[in-house]
Amino acid sequence: MFYSLLMILSAFAYACNFAVTKVYQLEKGNGPKAGVVFNCICGLLGAVLYFAFGGFKCDVTAYSLIMAFLMTLFAGSYTMVGFKIMSMGNMTIYTVFLMLGGMVGPYIYGLLFLDETITLSKFIAIIVMIVAVITQSGKLGGKQSLKYYMLCVLVFALNGGCSIVSKMHQIEQVHSIVDPESFLILKNATRFLFFALLIPFFNKENIQFKVKLPKTLLVIAASAVISGVGYVLQLFGASNLPATIQFPIITGGTIVFSAFFDVLVYKAKLSALQIFSVVLCVVSTIVFVL
Repeated sequence: MFYSLLMILSAFAYACNFAVTKVYQLEKGNGPKAGVVFNCICGLLGAVLYFAFGGFKCDVTAYSLIMAFLMTLFAGSYTMVGFKIMSMGNMTIYTVFLMLGGMVGPYIYGLLFLDETITLSKFIAIIVMIVAVITQSGKLGGKQSLKYYMLCVLVFALNGGCSIVSKMHQIEQVHSIVDPESFLILKNATRFLFFALLIPFFNKENIQFKVKLPKTLLVIAASAVISGVGYVLQLFGASNLPATIQFPIITGGTIVFSAFFDVLVYKAKLSALQIFSVVLCVVSTIVFVL
């Protein structure tokens, strides 16, 4: 129960991060260059902040460094693919495939490779969760090309890979691994390096982009801290909870809290379909926690 509650707190942190990054997105937009610059600065600030919070110490092992790089590679790839998807169609569809991948990927991994079991009630709950995530997007309709949906499936797989890598790192028994705090520093450092290398490819974009100090840096720093807290909590859960329970709780909780922040902070009005989706998520998450 304790670690399930930590996963709910992790979901709350992720939802807070969405609310914070929305401030950045409203000002800078959702263009590729804005996303690359955000991720680059966020990785740098996150690495520096958590290095300082950790007493200027960071353990490094070969295995953890490889896992941190894989996390960045998966996340960076689905971010860039996501920009292409959003330029071709509905951003909400991208979010749906992203969230489903982050939940279903480690769920299947846990069943196939970790000998995790799941009760009938939890199996039904995850089906309800999938329905809730799809319902949250409202009407998915609209005719799109095969390429568009292939990119959506790619995002699904890449985010599933992120969650699986997190789980693999925390349960590793053969190779030496670092503590969650050091892994967070490594993940942010590789994030900075990855996106810094991408910046030159977007210098020719015909858009105006300026980082306003200190507002922009404060927003990005807040995102780095909040998302980092959520990820550390997720790592603790990965060490102590089956993937078949951990990731559905995070997915359901994130949907619920994100809807809450949309209404409270951005005065959004939820449709009946979205309210129904939130209710389904609440019910499913309760089943996984109990």
